[in-house]
Parts: sequence; structure tokens; C-alpha cells
Amino acid sequence: MSLVFRQKVRALMTTLRQGGALGRVRASIYTIEWQKRGLPHAHIVLWLASEDMPRPDQLDHFVRAEIPDADAEPELHAIVTTKMVYGPCGTLRPTAPCVVDGAYKKRFPKAFKSITEVHDTGYSRYRRRSQCGGGRTVQLSGWPGGAVDVDNRWIVPYNPFLSRALDGHFNMEIITHAVTCIRYVIKYVIKGGDQVMFRVSAGDEVVDEIATYQQGRYLNAMGVAWRHFGYPVHEHQPPVQQPSVHLGGDDQPLRFRAGVSPRQVAEDAGTDTKLTGLFKRCAEDEFARTLLCHSVPRYYTWQTGARCWRRRRRGKPDVAGIFAAEAISRVYTASPRAGEEF
Repeated sequence: MSLVFRQKVRALMTTLRQGGALGRVRASIYTIEWQKRGLPHAHIVLWLASEDMPRPDQLDHFVRAEIPDADAEPELHAIVTTKMVYGPCGTLRPTAPCVVDGAYKKRFPKAFKSITEVHDTGYSRYRRRSQCGGGRTVQLSGWPGGAVDVDNRWIVPYNPFLSRALDGHFNMEIITHAVTCIRYVIKYVIKGGDQVMFRVSAGDEVVDEIATYQQGRYLNAMGVAWRHFGYPVHEHQPPVQQPSVHLGGDDQPLRFRAGVSPRQVAEDAGTDTKLTGLFKRCAEDEFARTLLCHSVPRYYTWQTGARCWRRRRRGKPDVAGIFAAEAISRVYTASPRAGEEF
């Protein structure tokens, strides 16, 4: 299953980055997560080119939250009604885990809406027409208590093209202008793996081993297999480099690595860093002097062995025929209180 999911994630990212399914992608980031039941899923964030960003009147072309027509789109109808229906819970199924003290923890069912709107929270409120307004309903069986009638209020937002391509659960949201919303999404994607809290207690304390197992079962078979195969849990595009900031002169840090002799460490300390190497490149290269620090990795690569910056030999021609790549740099923040750092 890990092999199949890995191939699906790779095919999806290739389609998004190179296929132009949603437009030109400027940057992307994704993280793989596993539920406690062991099922994997990917959280993906895309930044589109400004020219390809959907306008408010175009949102319905990218995201739907309604049941498709079974006659016009039979394949999509089958996928949505079997894989994109939340619950149902609440009055339709009061024993559902998402119902806590009579409230819906996951904010379903949504309210009916005749048109798609951009909300102040940064998330769009997608069109969910009622049956009187042209919406559809479908009867689903297999739930405790018998078959239930589901309308558009229970549909998870999806993209028609990607749902057909993946034939699986694919929740898609469009984030607009809210900084707090974007910050939450980025924080959620890069939050890291699950962790377990533990404490040491006296030997005479009664321990509920079943409850402890259920609460601490975070490393499942799928997650173990994924890491055993060496598959990445997190990837981002374009690559990000971080240039060095350090003290001048001989006041540079020494890094001791396993198996490296002290003599070799002392010799490496006298070589150029990314910062001093940039100074030398600017003294020799007129084009390098026209760049800011965050633009250097776009046109130059750092040679670890030679300890110098070299112009890229592959990529797309940019300024004056110089090759460029989609690489960016994240510059350190240097406080004036730190003194003569450079």
C-alpha cells in the first residue's frame, strides 16, 4: 500500500507542477501524515502565478461542493457520492464520533448557499444549492440505522479533474487574502510528526494498558514501511538555501564531525564560507554585483568541494543568456545589537 500511495503522490505532484491542472505553480509544499488507523494522506499547499490565480467569479470552475448530475457525469457522481460525503452525522446519525455534546465538531452540515462567496476568514464559501434551488440529493446505504438521504450540505469541496484522475478522496480549498489563514495552513503542514507524552509514576499505580495503547499507537505499519523505504515525509519546491552570517576575520565556528581529525577541522576553518565566497565572486563577476543576496542561488550554485560559487550550467536562459533555476534564498536576520557581524 505504501508503494501505491507513493506513486499516487508523485503522479499528483507532477500533474500539479508540470501539467498545469490548476495553473502555473510558483511554489509547493506537502507533508505526509498517517491516521491512527494507519491510512496515509498528504497535506499540499500550492502558490499559483498571479496571472493564474482564480478570480471570485471563477471559483466554481476550480472547486465544487455539490453532488454531480448522475446522467451528465456518471463517473464523477460515483466518486463524489462514495468518497466525498462527510458523515453523515448529527440528527442523521447521533452516535457519530464527530458529535460532541450535541454539537458538530467538524462544522458539518454546511449551510445552503446559492452562490460562491469569498469570506473574510480567507476560506471561500462554496455554492451548495438546496433541492428547491436546483441542488440534488442521493440516498446512501450501509449506515447504522439504514439508508439516509444526503444533500449538498454534506459534500466535501473537491476539484472535478483531480477527483477523476485520483479516483479517491481529494479535498480542495482556495485560500485568498487572509494572512492568519495562510499562516495556519503553513504551520499545519510543517508541524512535524506525531509525538507521545509520558510520565514516570509509582509502581503501585493502576495502569489501564488498553487505554494507554489506544492513545500512544502513533507509529503504524504504513508509517514504518514508508520510512523503511526511505520515502520523503516532507517535500517543497523550489529548493531553499540559507546563506551564512558569521563573525569576520578568524572568528568563525568550527564543526566537528564523526571520523574527521582535528587537523582537518582546522584546515576547513580557513576555507571560504558561502558569505565570503560571495564576496570573492562579486569581486570577479560583474553580474554577481548586480544581485541581492536572496537572488544569488537563482543564478549560482555553491560548490562544496571547491568552496566557491559557480554560475549555473543548466536551466532556462534569463538575463544576458545566463542560466537560472527556480531556487530562492532565505537570508538570516542580523540584529544591529550583535555587533560587527556580516
